[in-house]
Amino acid sequence: MSSEPSILAASDFFFRHVGLLVAAGIVVVGLLIFGFKDLLRLSPARIWAVSSVSFTDAIRRRVLWITPLAIVGVILVSQFQKPVDELDAIRQTTKFCLFATGMLVTLTAIILACTNLPKEIENRVIFTIVTKPTTRLEIVLGKVVGFACVSAAILLIMGVFTYGYLHLRSWTMQREVSQRLEAGEVDPALRPTLEHYVSAGLLNAKEFYRPQDLNFYSRLPGEDTGVRFTSGASEQSIAIPFEVPADDLPVTVEAADGLPPMRFVALVEVRPTKGETATEDASAMPATAPTTQSVRIPYLPGMEPDAPPDARRPAVFVEVLDRDFFTLVPSNEINGGRPIEVAPNEVSPVAIELTPANLAAIRKTSVDGSPVRFHIGLRGAVPGYEYGTRVGAAQLGYASPSPDKLFALEYPSVPASPDALPISFRGRMGNHGQQLRGDVADVAPVAVYRYRNQEVDETGEVPVEVRSFIERSGVDDNDEGMTNLQLQVFNRKSNTLSDPVVIHPENGRTAYANLPASAMAGGNFDLVLKVTSPGHWISLNETNLALVEADRSFALNLFKSLFILWLLAILVVAIAVFCSTFLSWPIAVVLTVVILLGRWGVLQLGDALTPGIGRQVVTDLKLTGAAESQVVSNTVESLSRALQALSSVLPDISRFAVTEDIERGIWIPLGAIGDGLMVLLLFGLPLIVLSYVIFRNKEVAP
Repeated sequence: MSSEPSILAASDFFFRHVGLLVAAGIVVVGLLIFGFKDLLRLSPARIWAVSSVSFTDAIRRRVLWITPLAIVGVILVSQFQKPVDELDAIRQTTKFCLFATGMLVTLTAIILACTNLPKEIENRVIFTIVTKPTTRLEIVLGKVVGFACVSAAILLIMGVFTYGYLHLRSWTMQREVSQRLEAGEVDPALRPTLEHYVSAGLLNAKEFYRPQDLNFYSRLPGEDTGVRFTSGASEQSIAIPFEVPADDLPVTVEAADGLPPMRFVALVEVRPTKGETATEDASAMPATAPTTQSVRIPYLPGMEPDAPPDARRPAVFVEVLDRDFFTLVPSNEINGGRPIEVAPNEVSPVAIELTPANLAAIRKTSVDGSPVRFHIGLRGAVPGYEYGTRVGAAQLGYASPSPDKLFALEYPSVPASPDALPISFRGRMGNHGQQLRGDVADVAPVAVYRYRNQEVDETGEVPVEVRSFIERSGVDDNDEGMTNLQLQVFNRKSNTLSDPVVIHPENGRTAYANLPASAMAGGNFDLVLKVTSPGHWISLNETNLALVEADRSFALNLFKSLFILWLLAILVVAIAVFCSTFLSWPIAVVLTVVILLGRWGVLQLGDALTPGIGRQVVTDLKLTGAAESQVVSNTVESLSRALQALSSVLPDISRFAVTEDIERGIWIPLGAIGDGLMVLLLFGLPLIVLSYVIFRNKEVAP
């Protein structure tokens, strides 16, 4: 029995590191068994000589002449763009430059590496090399090094152009913005943003503090009771995550025969909302809000903000959501689609039972028998009240047959990550994220970005960037006033709230402000957002707001992005050389592209490869025969597993993605270079060894 844990541990280690083990096996067997003698004779001088020949041949074929065409194309495309503002113009130009650079270096590497060796064999040029004291290993390595040098030359030319062209455009735009500011020809709402462009520049490489999560509350929560409240009228909701072993859930409704129902119980505290009014007018909703839900507009022209709340009894809707907060069980199957009434100014239990059909629907979200992660949501249905709960106030489990015991088997709520809250407090979803409603300052709900264990320099100010999308309720069609977004820092160590800083964001543009670093002392703080313009709504997500930690060198950031592209080019060369050792060059080009894009293509299929796809295909084809249904289902499932297995041994080129970060002005971490190097070692090095083994046994000379 004592050996079983060690066997299981070894099996788990193998499956988690299968790629690394296979790569190491290929390298060891190829070099130490088949090529040990050639490895002992390895000469860097001969490798460099072979690479010089490949590099010179590529230059003689005027490969570098294609770079001016790419440069002209980038300049023309960038002149016809339609940016939102000057920063967007720089970001689009950066994207064009890097896209053209990556496309150019990749295509060049594929064509050169795929055609070189087959043409040398066909023209018998290879005879003069293999008859000299040069090993096949040195030839393969020399060609990889030579084409890597060609790629480096292309990247150097395009890098110098990119750096110079971006700086020229940035300088020109900053000068134009300065002239407009001096002449007073700018919208007052845009003045702070344009002043920031002039002072901070348009070419940035910023590091940001990362928030742990984003939550929406009716009020900034205190730490005294532990209860956090959300607004009613379906404006905000509470999502409680649970994780249940897949084996504890029935696969089908029939498999649930004999199981007791699963019961959910939560303690919900309800209190009247002070200083707000409510309306059921659907025309007052933002355009992106679901028209089937009522929404409250707590402050309307001609109505006092302290009007009494709706006199109806408060109630709570219960929802079952998947791990991404999409509806998992239809609402009409939960308590008949009706809300559960709760008592105001009290703590009330909210309970539902999940049917076998509900449990089977939840079980289907498990992948390969992994534990099922889902949420149970609580949504206040009636306006004029706030609905709250605390951590640990919700339970899920199978109903106990004993009348004095609630559960026979319990599942506690679990956090989304070790540092996250066990409960998510969410805003209503719009087109661009979760919505935060505007109101008068004393009663407006808040969005809270939570930061923990941050190393903050407590002197000076910390820049903050907010990019949001604004909607209006439609109550006042003539409401064209600026949106007021108030930012404050709540320090969890000192329990102090900083003075508010008000910015006026524009729809889809980035607004800038500075917050006092002293308010973030200790590194544990919350960034609190509040819209103080009644009838205005803004959409937020975790990436809409960024606290700037530092602004690094753009030149160094560009160098890192080009270096990652060079690592990709070396991988492309290794794959192309491998394919060219046993295929003609046209087929080698096609196979190289397939290997490069294979894993990406499988990932694009997404849910189409999840277990159960065979049964779905049978249903879509409306097959009724038992035999043919079984054959089609098993065939589709087998193809799905084969594709997934094949993709696991193909390179993940998404590890070389650099365009998005540098385009957004984000500092590229060293980990991104490490990811590229790891993919190159796991796939490039074994393919070079395989190329040597195939080429060593290939007859290329009389």
